[in-house]
Amino acid sequence: MVDQRQSHFLPKEDIKTIQSITGTFLYYARALDSTMLPALNEIACTQAKPTQYTREECDQIMDYAATYPQVYVRFHASDMILAVDSDAAYLVMPNAKSRIAGYFQLNDHPDRIQHPDINGAILVECKALRNVMSSVAETETAGVFHNAQRVIPIRYILE
Repeated sequence: MVDQRQSHFLPKEDIKTIQSITGTFLYYARALDSTMLPALNEIACTQAKPTQYTREECDQIMDYAATYPQVYVRFHASDMILAVDSDAAYLVMPNAKSRIAGYFQLNDHPDRIQHPDINGAILVECKALRNVMSSVAETETAGVFHNAQRVIPIRYILE
């Protein structure tokens, strides 16, 4: 059975279209709708040699943006406690790559307020790892390490 991701390369004229779609929605995803980042990450990894599968992913992300045009980010006054949610996905990208993600937000301290409002993200990270990981645990560790490196300057700024 042939992998859909490897078959039917698109003509060179379509490469600019794929890159244009990726660039346009990357700004939108970073500013407002971070749920698009994993899909954009996968498209970006294959945009140099796009296949029919890449084109279908682009069509799907454009359909998603058209279906949900009223996206907003809400911020509430808070104690400015920096919270980071870290995640990783093992071997989900082409060429045996893994993906890591981090969601950085400022919230109220959970001990002071029983049901704090959830703030919008101040930073969302979603990227493919360059190295091939040997296990799920190694991928999760790489994700936590990357997010810890990203959080240090933010923490100094907040202090």
